[in-house]
Amino acid sequence: MDGIHTSSSYLRSVGTLDHLQNQKKTPPSSPNFSKIMGNMIEEVNKSQHEVETTLRYFAFGKKEVHQVMMTLNRADLTLKLAVEVRNKAIEAYQEIMRMSI
Repeated sequence: MDGIHTSSSYLRSVGTLDHLQNQKKTPPSSPNFSKIMGNMIEEVNKSQHEVETTLRYFAFGKKEVHQVMMTLNRADLTLKLAVEVRNKAIEAYQEIMRMSI
């Protein structure tokens, strides 16, 4: 009886493995491009508002020049990064459109 019990459990485990292998494998979810770009635009907007606030504080003497310059440079870099990513995305799209099928 042990031989029958062992072979039937073996068949069940093989059947389970076949079932698992036949299931559709889904790739791990990753953020899509529109969400990434949306987050980047929000970050640019946030940095621009931070510049405005820092300049107001500077005008009233509550911020130092180096704090204003750091905020301006950070906002500038954020905007330049967003523009470059946009340019690369447009280039990639244009390249795909030029491909022949």
